[in-house]
Amino acid sequence: MYLRKAKIENYKSFWKTKEVEFQPGFNVVVGQNNVGKTALLEILSRNFTSIPHKTIETMPTPQTFSSSTVSSSEILFELKKYELLNIFRTFLKNQVFGICVPFTPNDVNYELFMTDFLFRDLFQFVVKYSGANTVIKEKTNFPNFGIEVSPNNQKMLRYQFDDEVFKPVGATGVNLEEDIWNKFANVVEQQMYFFKAERMKVGECVPGQTAVLANDASNLPEVLDSLQSNPERYKRYNAALKRVFPQIDGITVKIVGRDRVRANVWQHEMVSEREDLAVPLTMSGTGISQVASLLYVVLTSEFPRIIFIDEPNSFLHPGAVKKLFEILREYPQHQYIVSTHSPGTINACGNPNIISVVWDQKRKSSDLSAFKASETLKMQSLLSDIGSSFSDVFGADNVIWVEGKTEEKCFPEIILKLCTSKMNGTTLTSVVQTGDLEGRHARKVFQIYRQLSAGESLMPRALAFIFDREMGAAREVREELAKENPELVKLLKRVMFENYLIDSQAIHSIFIDVQKSVKDIDDWIEQNKLDKAYYKADCSFYKLACKTPSNWTVYVDGAKFLSDLFSFISDGTAEFSKTLHSVQLTKWLLKNKPETLREVANLLDEALAKN
Repeated sequence: MYLRKAKIENYKSFWKTKEVEFQPGFNVVVGQNNVGKTALLEILSRNFTSIPHKTIETMPTPQTFSSSTVSSSEILFELKKYELLNIFRTFLKNQVFGICVPFTPNDVNYELFMTDFLFRDLFQFVVKYSGANTVIKEKTNFPNFGIEVSPNNQKMLRYQFDDEVFKPVGATGVNLEEDIWNKFANVVEQQMYFFKAERMKVGECVPGQTAVLANDASNLPEVLDSLQSNPERYKRYNAALKRVFPQIDGITVKIVGRDRVRANVWQHEMVSEREDLAVPLTMSGTGISQVASLLYVVLTSEFPRIIFIDEPNSFLHPGAVKKLFEILREYPQHQYIVSTHSPGTINACGNPNIISVVWDQKRKSSDLSAFKASETLKMQSLLSDIGSSFSDVFGADNVIWVEGKTEEKCFPEIILKLCTSKMNGTTLTSVVQTGDLEGRHARKVFQIYRQLSAGESLMPRALAFIFDREMGAAREVREELAKENPELVKLLKRVMFENYLIDSQAIHSIFIDVQKSVKDIDDWIEQNKLDKAYYKADCSFYKLACKTPSNWTVYVDGAKFLSDLFSFISDGTAEFSKTLHSVQLTKWLLKNKPETLREVANLLDEALAKN
């Protein structure tokens, strides 16, 4: 059974949402804090009581009662024939009930109608949950139970479900429609499990014989006790638990007292037979009970289940989340609806359908948007094409794309110390690998960006692309891109960011126990600043540097210059690292000579001002 569509009304942060679609497999609910991710899982899983949405519009004064005190949802479920038969087996076996048939008793063999009904493969129904009331509103491919006469003058016949078939037992005037569908809805609710982001108290319960875990997992010890009678399956269950928690060798169950059964966690080898060292599940760490219960449902359920998991990263270590979701992906027959803030959790889900919960400031309520797995896969592929990933930008309000990891690390330091504007939810992310912004590749970046930002998207809005100016042909391409996209593309005034870091005192501060002094570094710089080797890529820049020697740092190949300078200072034992030494030089300059980086700060301020 799968949850296919849903819409919410008058619950917590939700007033009236659009209908949103879910897919089989993984569905990930994302959104900022306090927009209603957990609330969505609560109402979808029927784990809620009415808590009306409150705004000035619904409650103009403190004395005004809300126009509606009932929270509700409409959910479209879909199930296959074998699941439907199992539900019938649960509550209709040996019961007599009415079904509306499109013929009179003398027209045809009664059994043919139900045979045709059971040849259908897919069934859909809409359930409206309104407060404590449950109503099944629409049904596709279902017969009409218990209706005596339909608008088409169809007749009602009596059937009995026995030995996996429907047997006609004559005519009836009894209307069983409401009773049957209420039972049907109750069984449907038993197919859903909600694992909350809180410690579960499921370590002990009364003994019993059932193998079906309750929705709240309160009978976990009971079902584990039943599972122990199937040694191979129990072994597989404990092996899965150990995959998530390597420090746990397994869980066993023991009768304690007359009317209690307790689950115990073994943190030592079970082959030791030291049952006295096992720790009660109730005393084990946060997350153990959730995973133990979740794995039981996933591994042992004969039929597909709908499983809701609220913020798994809040009760599990990131490594445990990854291992857990590796196991869940091995059981794709179930539907998983997961709320999370974590890019790592999203990645662990593979290519999930993503449900975005967004706060509408104008309406003062939350709404829903869905992005199908194929769309998120395309987005991840496009991001990969420009050297980025979904985890780099997930959760950001805006993004400034920068050239490389050096700028990604250094620019936030400059913003913090020198910029008037602050980041306010903006992330700085490197776009490409070296060379991807040259020639035709540069335009590819912007084609991809346009695809990513077209229409509704999980991608944050781009405030700017801030790139090195570069030299030669690469410079010409970038300057053309900046001319074509003046609001979006910004180029540094110098060839590259490293040009701003050429300072003898800053560089000397990096080296400890070297014989070279600041004066030695200054002398080397003076002797080499106009060496043609550092202008090979752009002869015009060499001419400009010679014409205005005081501006040579604007035109030189800064990375190559620093590389040779580091070799000179260390007598060839140290190499210049962009991502390491650039950060160190940036921090020193911000502390001691901040105006050196003012040009870069102004460019960043201009981009952040759009926020």
